[in-house]
Amino acid sequence: MGYIRPSNPGINDSWTGHKNRRPPSSEPGIDYSCSVGDPVVAPADGVIHGVKNSTSGATGRAIMLRTGRDWHRALHLSEILVRRGQRVEQGQLIARSGASANGKENGVGQHLHWSFWFDRGDSVPTPGITPTDDFERFVTSPGIAGFALEEDPLFTDQDRALLQQIK
Repeated sequence: MGYIRPSNPGINDSWTGHKNRRPPSSEPGIDYSCSVGDPVVAPADGVIHGVKNSTSGATGRAIMLRTGRDWHRALHLSEILVRRGQRVEQGQLIARSGASANGKENGVGQHLHWSFWFDRGDSVPTPGITPTDDFERFVTSPGIAGFALEEDPLFTDQDRALLQQIK
């Protein structure tokens, strides 16, 4: 079974864009364009490994999910709908997107930041230290029905070329 996107397929910033920032992002991931309260679903069957219900820090509310040998982390959530240790199924609603960070509900712009670590097995990644992977390379289905695939106007020609390589 392949991965589905956890939210709206529109992308504000790619994994490569995060890596190319100056200074680079400490946890490169995909920034999906979302409004506060949009659904966030499990990209595959897995177990919730961690839940952070606080708006503190750069991550805001966050979930860590293990799917087989892979690990995922959703950041800046407005609401968390799962608990640590809970089993989830692909497509199950696990959270709502938001803008939480830095001790505020609107500490960053509204979006879903999705970090991904491929094939880590039992080794829990340390966000900000363990290198992430480009989740979009592993997506096999758009995911949430009802969202039209759209391209963010801030995408560069380099972003478009990279997405074409993935498709």
